[in-house]
Amino acid sequence: MANRSSGSKSSGKASSAKKSRKASKDSGPIDLKAVKSGHLAVYGDVLRRAKARGDINEMRKVAAIARTLIKDAQGALRRLEDSVKRLEG
Repeated sequence: MANRSSGSKSSGKASSAKKSRKASKDSGPIDLKAVKSGHLAVYGDVLRRAKARGDINEMRKVAAIARTLIKDAQGALRRLEDSVKRLEG
């Protein structure tokens, strides 16, 4: 039983540390340069964080970057599919 309780304390500490890291990760503005350069992917987390902060200008910038990246990805996918069709004959 002693092992079980010390295990609980350890996992409780790890859980607290995890929460602290998550809280610090969620705070502060998104580094838009990192997003534009591709070092920070514009997925749900970035979009949710921008929305959660409620900064309309940041939300607009993140949305514009996301639209551009989606458009670029769609074009790349279209070209890839065209290549597959050509190779398949």
